[in-house]
Amino acid sequence: MKHKRRWAIAFLIALGVIINYFDRINMSVGIQPLAKEFGLTPGQLGILLSAFAWSYAILQIPAGVILDKIGVKWVTRIGTIIWTIACFLTAIASGQGLVMLSRVLLGIGEAPYFPSAAKAVGQWFPRHERATAIALYDAQSKLSNAIGTPIIAWIITEWGWRAGFYTTAVLSFIYAILFWATYRDPHEDKRLSKEEYNYIVQGGAQKSDETSGNVWETIRYLLTKKKVWATLIGFAAYGYSWFLFLTWLPGYLATEMHMSVLKSGWYASIPWIVGTISE
Repeated sequence: MKHKRRWAIAFLIALGVIINYFDRINMSVGIQPLAKEFGLTPGQLGILLSAFAWSYAILQIPAGVILDKIGVKWVTRIGTIIWTIACFLTAIASGQGLVMLSRVLLGIGEAPYFPSAAKAVGQWFPRHERATAIALYDAQSKLSNAIGTPIIAWIITEWGWRAGFYTTAVLSFIYAILFWATYRDPHEDKRLSKEEYNYIVQGGAQKSDETSGNVWETIRYLLTKKKVWATLIGFAAYGYSWFLFLTWLPGYLATEMHMSVLKSGWYASIPWIVGTISE
């Protein structure tokens, strides 16, 4: 097929995943100099490092409901603006309270992104191409950590922990502009040819205004399925390991193994390099 607008959209989503994880890893990499500046105890560090996950986890189901009501375009536009503001607020924070608020705000902004990405793929791709499109953007979560950890560590080493957040804030702002200017639903995208649009629709793509029905009925139905419970248990274990490497490892290497921020960044990237290669 001559026109492949749908794959440009997939790459746009994949780029957003990279920016997402740059925003998440910066706190983990910069936690030692940040803690030193604000005089934080280990308990306060634990609260600070977990603050992002509070709002991120709580908003997963509501994010899906909002997506059905408002749509991918506007939910993601608003989300990118919120997480950009969160990064800027962290960079200018004068104490633990504003840093924590900023991380909660980051969770609010980023919570809808992966549900939005999945819904966008459902609208932009025929059924037989969806697995490839999802793998394309999901793989970037490992790649982003593999390259982002040492990059952020180098920036913090050269210019301080605030520079790490300024950097991710600028990247987020650029992506917000790019997404705002580029993403449209298939039926309103002027760059999408009629031939490709028909190919997508005939392949079983979800309509932009199509919803998944009553959310609570859907949840009740899913919770009656043994396969769903098995998946939940598996992903709970997977998620624990994921956030252990993402949130805890860089700070552990810096504080307990007495590595420099830069060295801890390189070592903390190793699990993500392995994950990227094996993806």
